[in-house]
Amino acid sequence: IRAFAGISPVRRQKLREWLVERQQDQAADSRTRIAAAYLSLLLLPMDVPALPELLSPDSPLVESAFDALTKYTTRLSPEQIGHCAKSLPKFLELTTSSNAHEDAMSVIAAVAPELTNDQMVPVCDQIVRFLDPSKRQSDVRQALETFTKIGPWLIDEQVQRCSDVIVSLMTQTKDSVIRHDCQESLTAFQSRLRNEQLRRYSARAMSLFETSTDSNELDAAQRLLKIVSARLPTGDLNVHADRLLARLETSQDYRFLFAMADRLKEIGPELSGEQQRLRVERVIALVDPQAEDAVVRSAAIVLRGWSASLSDEQ
Repeated sequence: IRAFAGISPVRRQKLREWLVERQQDQAADSRTRIAAAYLSLLLLPMDVPALPELLSPDSPLVESAFDALTKYTTRLSPEQIGHCAKSLPKFLELTTSSNAHEDAMSVIAAVAPELTNDQMVPVCDQIVRFLDPSKRQSDVRQALETFTKIGPWLIDEQVQRCSDVIVSLMTQTKDSVIRHDCQESLTAFQSRLRNEQLRRYSARAMSLFETSTDSNELDAAQRLLKIVSARLPTGDLNVHADRLLARLETSQDYRFLFAMADRLKEIGPELSGEQQRLRVERVIALVDPQAEDAVVRSAAIVLRGWSASLSDEQ
């Protein structure tokens, strides 16, 4: 049928008219209307009165339809965008194909600026389902990327809910790639996090630093603290520095030593005063020929980052 139309404007117009007639024929087999709707998606301009049927969960061409829509989202009318928004949550819930998930989330990212809050909420609810360590990596990464893209159009309540789920995912997953993607998404939301969330996330990170023996959790703590530190008050950073330094002075595990040293190095420029001078003395004391190599190297990492805090004598 598409070959028949070719590039002839006359034949293409006739085909469009015929396809519209087929879609509007309520006496026809529903599969006929769906097929006509799908073909209409591939012809510009798109006139698809049977779009709701095409995008319904039981449509045999629904996955193909969302694949086609990824190429034409800029040409959708407000009404067609509304049909997409209504169909997307159920589609994401029922389909098991990673490619189909990717297509659906690409459509979501493209039409997000046009969605109302009422349309966005059920879409977000379905994307959140993929932020689970038990899901396929490709699905989790696609969901995180989608949240990063649609963030500017989410209301604060949605941002806060998504952020909590992402933090939970980051601290549970064993996949370093997913932890990196979580960090990217949270960084995009950073300016919209509430103070209560910042304190809760930093407390979670510090708890992992002080108690965990798992390298994945330690990496998550380091990433999480890096995100929230930019907005924490100096008083909180001082508390973190003291707790991290106490751990640095007692730990013998090089993985934890280097992670804590990197964290101390990064927050050092935010610290000053007599309290910080005393911290520098404690780090210098770790540079001891009798100490373990990892301890000395960790101390050197911290001192390099704290160079501006050192007095002439130090």
